[in-house]
Amino acid sequence: MKTKITFSIVLIALLLACNNTAQNNNKATNMEQTIYFGGDIITMEGDKPEYVEAVVRDKDKIVFIGTKADAEEQYPDAAFYDLKGNVMMPGFIEPHAHPVSIGGFILANDIVAPHEWRMPHKTYPGVKGKENYLKAVKDIIDSKEDKTGTVLIWGYHKSWHGDLT
Repeated sequence: MKTKITFSIVLIALLLACNNTAQNNNKATNMEQTIYFGGDIITMEGDKPEYVEAVVRDKDKIVFIGTKADAEEQYPDAAFYDLKGNVMMPGFIEPHAHPVSIGGFILANDIVAPHEWRMPHKTYPGVKGKENYLKAVKDIIDSKEDKTGTVLIWGYHKSWHGDLT
């Protein structure tokens, strides 16, 4: 469960990192490390939600949760990302949904499924394997004009795409 939570936090952190509103601190920064702060940061670690003041991302992993002061001390060259009061929380993957009951949902969102999907507006190629799945998701996120909004993608299947953690 912890690895799923960690992956979810990393995914959200990466989505937030796509926004170019990072705080300018007039010093050379390590762009592979980012300190997220200034909002409600929910980790969902343990049985109840846990709120922390800051999260540090190093490349594609969450490496620190705690206070902003401790984050700055441990990662002095990290870039800053002010959430400006927004909420940062883990993403969740729904691994089993029935297409007939969510047809309206599918039409309005992108698809990364193991088999090709021909929709009225676009044909989505089939994607198999963890690396191909993650690349397809990243490509969809990168194609979005609004880098701050929620991205809903349908089609994940553990048997075809593997464990994501």
